[in-house]
Parts: sequence; structure tokens; C-alpha cells
Amino acid sequence: MSNANDFVIENGVLKKYLGGGGDVVIPDGVYEIGRSAFYGCREMKSITIPGSVMRIRGSAFQDCEGLTEITIPARVENVEDWAFQGCTGLTDVTILGSNTMISKWAFYECSPHLWFDVPENSRARKFADRYEDDRLWSDDDYNPH
Repeated sequence: MSNANDFVIENGVLKKYLGGGGDVVIPDGVYEIGRSAFYGCREMKSITIPGSVMRIRGSAFQDCEGLTEITIPARVENVEDWAFQGCTGLTDVTILGSNTMISKWAFYECSPHLWFDVPENSRARKFADRYEDDRLWSDDDYNPH
């Protein structure tokens, strides 16, 4: 379990995670997860993102190979390119908001078994449908993006 000393937070932006991994809980009040904040945190098993977060910047969780599932809170407006690149253990993504925009390359080089639970008629639905359709109609080694 993480503690306040595990994070570098400036004006509501989580700039860097300094902890060792495991089950990480981002403090409430963070509104943005900054670029590369968790980059290469291979020992992280789970992440709890508070409802205060509105943006996940590029490469925020890049190469977090131990991460298997993620729930993106309803207030998140944008998940930028490469936010979860190389999260090869990631298999389940739940997006709670209907206005969350997922950038084209957000889940580049993730598990070929990645599935999305996305609200119908949401902005993320088109992304999830395309991602899953591309994967179903390709060979195992092909990345849909």
C-alpha cells in the first residue's frame, strides 16, 4: 500500500511515483496524472485512481507490466497517447465516464487479450469497438494500432 511520501505532487498534478509498486492508491485531490509519472513501474500490481482525476497524460503508466486491470474514473476527460503503452499484463480496462476520450495510441503494445468495459453511447465506445475488432481480425502478433 502506498503512502503520501511515495508521490511528487505539484498543484494537483502527480509528477512522479517514488514507491516500490504493489497496490498503489493515488491520493484524492490529484486532478492530473502527469507524463511518465509511473513509467517503468513493473512491480505495480494494482492502481486506484481517485475520482478527482480528469486527465491521464502520455506515457503515464508506460511499461507497467505487472498492472492487470484499471478503472478510469468518470471525471477523466482524456487518456493521452501512450498512457498505457507496453502494459503487457493489462487485460481489463473499465471506463466509467461517458465523456472520456481515449487517444488512438493510448494502449499501444498492450496485451492481445485486452478488453474494455465502456458505457454504451460514450466517447470511448468507438475506440473500444475499433480496438477489439482490429484484434479479432488480426494475427496474434499484430498490434491493432
